[in-house]
Amino acid sequence: MDPRIRNPCWRDLGATVEVGDLPVKQNIWIDYADSPISAADAARQIPAECLASPIPPIPAGDTVSATPTVLILPGWQNSGAEHWQSRWERLHGDRRVEQRDWFAPKRADWVAALEAEVSAAPGDVILVAHSLGCVLTAHWAATSARAVRVRGALLVAPPQLDRADMPPELADFRPIPQQRLPFPAVLVFSTDDPFSDAAWSHSQAETWGAEPVNLGARGHINAESGLGDWPEARAIVAKWMKDLI
Repeated sequence: MDPRIRNPCWRDLGATVEVGDLPVKQNIWIDYADSPISAADAARQIPAECLASPIPPIPAGDTVSATPTVLILPGWQNSGAEHWQSRWERLHGDRRVEQRDWFAPKRADWVAALEAEVSAAPGDVILVAHSLGCVLTAHWAATSARAVRVRGALLVAPPQLDRADMPPELADFRPIPQQRLPFPAVLVFSTDDPFSDAAWSHSQAETWGAEPVNLGARGHINAESGLGDWPEARAIVAKWMKDLI
């Protein structure tokens, strides 16, 4: 993992670039020492340890892994054979995080399963979450020290759990964490998702610090959405694989 993602000595000059048909943010990392800022700004903005050592070292115990593990995080009731997540599993060898109970999900069980998979991965990971899997990602990231091993998270169609029409089986995942995610993320949503409003999805992306991507009228962005292998979204994962986003 690039240590600059979580090191206060570096700052992100985000620029939007096109990956397939999806606009995503590309991080351009620069050293504060090379930034055009005044001494007064430096005194306010630059941590003392950065002034002493402007180029941050890789934190002790961290390693740079060559190929991250892509973890598939399905939502409630799992993802069927024609779901784009299942297609990616077959095409790319991604690893599905299996849950004890897909139909009566318990937050503690799901978080523990994700923690176990990240712990078992040989290096960095990329999270590919759909629906309730997005909320799982936020709960796990808020509590796990291993969140620093995430290169990026693709969050697709998170459900708006505070709505009155949400299935009662999802209640254990409320409330949705509102902390900023400690890793890069892209949140993809549609304008006609039966489980979330587009305005809420866009706002939640901003809350999590994720890049919002509006896919238009694609429903819950699942097998019924006609995405096939969804290569446009896979391009985002491929960029994270190369540490370019």
